Amino acid sequence: MDKNIKILIVDDYTASRNFLEAVLKDEGYTNFMGFSSPEKLFNSFEQDTEIILLDIKLIYKHGRKIITDIKNNKNFFEVPIVMISGTDDESGLKKAFDAGAIDYISKPVNKTTLRARIEATLKLKEEIAKQKELARFDPLTKLPNRLFFNEQLKLAMQRSLRNKLQIAVLVTDLDHFKMVNDTFGHSTGDKLLIELAKRMQVCVRETDTIARMSGDEFFIILENIEKKSTVTEIVKRLLDSVKKPFLLDDNEAYVGLSIGISLSTENISSEILVRNADLAMYDVKAHGRNNYKFFTDKMDILISKKVELRKLLYDALEKNEFYLYYQPRIDINTNQITGVEALLRWNHPENKTISSTIFIPLLEEIGLINQIGDWALRKACEQNILWQKKGCSKVPVSVNISPIQFHDEKLPIIIKQILKDTQLDPCYLEIEINEGVFIVDDDIVENTLTSLKQLKINMIIMDDFGSGYSSIGYLKKFPIDAIKIDREFVQNITNNPSNAALVSAIAAMGIALELKSIIAVGVESESQIPFLRHMGCDSYQGFLMSPPIPADTIEKMLKNQALNISSNVNKNNHNNIPNSNIRILFVDDFPTNIQIALKLLQSSGYKIDTAKNGKEAVKLFLSKGPYHLIFMDLQMPKLDGYEATKKIRESENKSRVPIIAMTAYNMEGVRDRCLSAGMDDFIAKPFKLKDFNKIIEKWKKLSPNNFIFTC
Repeated sequence: MDKNIKILIVDDYTASRNFLEAVLKDEGYTNFMGFSSPEKLFNSFEQDTEIILLDIKLIYKHGRKIITDIKNNKNFFEVPIVMISGTDDESGLKKAFDAGAIDYISKPVNKTTLRARIEATLKLKEEIAKQKELARFDPLTKLPNRLFFNEQLKLAMQRSLRNKLQIAVLVTDLDHFKMVNDTFGHSTGDKLLIELAKRMQVCVRETDTIARMSGDEFFIILENIEKKSTVTEIVKRLLDSVKKPFLLDDNEAYVGLSIGISLSTENISSEILVRNADLAMYDVKAHGRNNYKFFTDKMDILISKKVELRKLLYDALEKNEFYLYYQPRIDINTNQITGVEALLRWNHPENKTISSTIFIPLLEEIGLINQIGDWALRKACEQNILWQKKGCSKVPVSVNISPIQFHDEKLPIIIKQILKDTQLDPCYLEIEINEGVFIVDDDIVENTLTSLKQLKINMIIMDDFGSGYSSIGYLKKFPIDAIKIDREFVQNITNNPSNAALVSAIAAMGIALELKSIIAVGVESESQIPFLRHMGCDSYQGFLMSPPIPADTIEKMLKNQALNISSNVNKNNHNNIPNSNIRILFVDDFPTNIQIALKLLQSSGYKIDTAKNGKEAVKLFLSKGPYHLIFMDLQMPKLDGYEATKKIRESENKSRVPIIAMTAYNMEGVRDRCLSAGMDDFIAKPFKLKDFNKIIEKWKKLSPNNFIFTC
């Protein structure tokens, strides 16, 4: 026991004070002081007091108010009061205990009793302090809890009015945390919350307060805000802090943060300040998550509408209010439909147009997304079979799968059953996923994707590539066949160098990884097509060809395409002409390369013409063309490959022969120049037969019209 604790004695009888002081001194206590009245105690401004010994006679003289006054004094409000009583008067003791005293010692005071009561009182004080601490702090993260936050917010608002500076309240909620809990278990989820708390504390200032309110919800108070940009900087640090994966035992988990922000005004209450930040957070959730928004008055109206929508959604499936529209995917070289995407729509009871970006997140929130998603899958497969039976051109239909659906281990079984029930060949189904599926353990993602691939569906497509935490690592690690480049990057590609550079980089990555398809989304003007083609995109979707349209309108488009293809096939006997009928122009100034190419290509039966420079190549093209493919070296005398390609392009009419650049160097340095000259693809030196065959087969698929003619 520490004998240096501060003990104050309040007794108006000098002999009693002196006696108590003598007893304390004999017991080894060194830090004590006596006062003859409460007023003298208050005027002393003593601090760090551990115990007050109060004579009960003062209760009779001043009433129980004396204890209340001591408790209300800022220096003594948590100091335990022990009464010193010469009688066992129950009435006086009851008044003392009711007012806040916690113990009493009978006179005459002996050393043993005094020591025992002091020790017991100090232990009780420590326990009370611990309980108060537990009541104000979250035991998991050690952050303040709701009680502490509310206390701090009121104090912060008072300081805000005095200092005439704003405060900001941030309501943050983890995105996809439920999936982490469901996949790895709650103990792993707890570890994520502990790590998140540590990361968040690094992002804020020492004067700011972070509190864990419940589950995965954290509130933050930012004080002394002079300008909005101060808040934005802190919020961006918070968002950056969750970009790195959370390493949890042997697992990796990815989450996002949705952050709503409310700034104080002169007359706003603390309750409204928090409510506004909460509304802003839910608005972030409704528009893609993993972002932040400041509260605006419009959000009040939007949130009330969402509450109404949630109620209506519960009955929408039963009332057949959901339906599918379809948007065609177009081959960028042939302008043929190569697939259609099924898009969920809702026929709102009041005939209002509700964006899918609003009602699909709501379906996820209320737990209906699996049920509606399964319905959409079945409906799309049934529709594709119906088109085929009506003689339409056979193309795959792609269906979007929510991350919540994807993480349901029954998904492959459900799709297999739907294919069996509808009798749709799996090659006419494609599955579209977004980057939200990768928030769980890699093994889980890989197992699900592998199971889907085993069903022999046509393609697994990563949608909205580049919009979230996309990574080349996902494409290398998992069996993904194609990517859709997010419309945000495709828009303004013709006059925004940054967008053009991003699309070019994504397409180059897709080509290097040998993806089946690189699809540009949001194409709205003809001027975008040459750019996208040169960058390496093979397909596109967008209003240029068609917005999402009803099934019967798609049916007409697919029927027309089937008739045109049939007509072309009848005219030309076949579409897949034998190698012996494929004519190739090979252009290279190095004789050894020509000899190698002739040997390799002729061994597969192709017909080859050769040219030693660009000038000869242009001459041959004009005199002996058309060719099915041209392999063009870049650096040559008289006329290099770039200029030769430009001249060939200038001389072409409707058909466009694929021109393949040949180089021994890394294509990154020359890629843009090749594309701007009009080249379509590349092959690296030294040559291998399998590389030639791969390129030729690729362009037979990408540009079938160029391979219809025979020699």
